[in-house]
Amino acid sequence: MGRTSNDRSTPVPYAGLMTRSTVPPAPRRTQEQRSQEMRTRLQDATIDCLVEFGYAGATTPRIAERPA
Repeated sequence: MGRTSNDRSTPVPYAGLMTRSTVPPAPRRTQEQRSQEMRTRLQDATIDCLVEFGYAGATTPRIAERPA
């Protein structure tokens, strides 16, 4: 059971899991960086579709379905 206001001897479940992380968060990428990464992924997916399906088969839905 969890801790109540009157019972201070009952341990709190998972209390050790709520500690702060010592790993600093990764710096946030700029919009320009995110846009460039998206363009690169789209270009890679387009090339993959062109190789696999040819010009006529490389449709927008097929390109969009490609994993990132």
